[in-house]
This record gives sequence, C-alpha cells and structure tokens, in this order.
Amino acid sequence: MAQPQKNLSVSTHDGIVKAEICVRDLIDEIQIRAIGQELEQVIVRNASPKLVIGFDAVSHLSSAALGMLIKVDNAARAKGGAIRLACINQSIMTVFKITKLDKHLHLDATIAEAIDALKK
Repeated sequence: MAQPQKNLSVSTHDGIVKAEICVRDLIDEIQIRAIGQELEQVIVRNASPKLVIGFDAVSHLSSAALGMLIKVDNAARAKGGAIRLACINQSIMTVFKITKLDKHLHLDATIAEAIDALKK
C-alpha cells in the first residue's frame, strides 16, 4: 500500500520554523485545511512565532489557500510573530499581486532571504 503524500515538511532552526509545502497543486479543500491546521499548531506552540513557508513545490493554488495563508498570518501577528512566504513561482506571484496580497504578506525570493529577514 502506498504511503499518503506528506502535505508539509516542518523543521526548526534557531527559533525560526521552516514549513515547506510539499504538494504541487494546493487546491483541495481538505488538504488546505490540514496544512492550515498544522501551521496554526506551530503558531500555538511558539510564544512569538517566526515562520517561513516555502512554496518551491507549489505550481497552483486556490482562493481557499489564499484565505488559509491570511488566517495563519493574522494568527502569527496576534502573538507578536511573523510569517514570510518564499520561493513563489511567477504565476502564483501574479495571483498575489492581483489580489493585492503582496501588500499584506511578506514575500521573499528564497528561504534564506526569508530567514534572514526574520532574524532582524
């Protein structure tokens, strides 16, 4: 029997949580909800959460995924923390710009840039 695909790969280094989304198409409601819940658990477990979410594997995302990202960002900010999104391909970046989420969410070209920004 095949193993179910992992939605998220999470690791912590120097107080910064790196969560890399492992699915190509972030459009399934159940999958989005599961990723959102896992990210919210990371936020709950940290006093002032600093979280980098990597999108290297993601090619497509739905409006539900955008809503989940806003919810996670708001939860982190409410605890005095921050999230940064990294490795976003051009088509997804266009979605962020059209929806003006590029003004609300912090977007970085690489995971390393996002981590550096959170260390400051």
